[in-house]
Amino acid sequence: MAAVLRIMEGCSAKRRFDLIGNHELYNIRRSDLPSSGLRLSPEGTTFHSAHLGGMWEAIFLDPYEHALIGMKEGECGYDKAVEIMQSSNPNVLSSIGGGDWFAGLPEEKHRFVPYNGACSAEQVAWLDNALREATSNGRKVLIFTHVPLYAPATKLKTVVWNAEDVLSVLHKHQDAVVAVFAGHDHNGGYAVDSAGLHHITMNSPLTATPGSDCFAVLECHHDGIARFVAHGRACVESGTDGKGRAYSELILAKGFENTPEDGRLGTINSDDVAKLVAMGFEEEKAKLTLEAANGDVEQAAQLLVNACLSESINTKPHAHA
Repeated sequence: MAAVLRIMEGCSAKRRFDLIGNHELYNIRRSDLPSSGLRLSPEGTTFHSAHLGGMWEAIFLDPYEHALIGMKEGECGYDKAVEIMQSSNPNVLSSIGGGDWFAGLPEEKHRFVPYNGACSAEQVAWLDNALREATSNGRKVLIFTHVPLYAPATKLKTVVWNAEDVLSVLHKHQDAVVAVFAGHDHNGGYAVDSAGLHHITMNSPLTATPGSDCFAVLECHHDGIARFVAHGRACVESGTDGKGRAYSELILAKGFENTPEDGRLGTINSDDVAKLVAMGFEEEKAKLTLEAANGDVEQAAQLLVNACLSESINTKPHAHA
């Protein structure tokens, strides 16, 4: 940990946010996290929100508040995890240190194993309030969690135990929430759920060819559209064990469908840009959105209209009790 933190301290970013995952809890007791050197919230809590600037808000979740790792018997989070296992996968309790946790277990319950965990009811209620406040402030929200929330963007074995509770809150505030970013599943994946939220499970650098990149840059634009720019195989098709086609970029906007491809998008037709400018849209924004729509002028126009409507709603004054 000390060696890793020394390297991370050399990062030139103004701020760094660390997530709590299973590998931290294999090595650090939950009670020791605030003094571990990991950058949690200013208050030392393991779930929190941060204003990124402009209209963008980030929310960081802790999917291991209820867990069999990082805690011991008698601690509330551990005892709650035992209760969950007793009803969902009791075999685990007799073989926490190893064994076949999936023997005779229906696939829909494959998430109930020791390397996953759950968010507490208190955290879910906090999330609801945080999203309500973000909405009232006209913010767009990005959710970060080590463990994925949506099975189609990963696999059934790597999902938060009470993912449905968390997703229900995100869907309740779907106009504010743009995307959910996760790791945990080393082979990654990507999917869009029924509320139009983008779920990105990033590939582990451990899966990359030595010497190649495996990271991404997230661009947050003032029109409420985010762009995930991959370097190397940072995100690939779900359900391919990491061997599927990679996404060179993901446009994170409601109604946009991303497809995996090799290389960059093709050259944008200047005549199509001119059409959008003639409709009253800014040239730079028209180019970005046309690229996001794979050159489809009608889809680009609709995305731009939606963004304008969102901006109009977000700039209206909000009533306060």
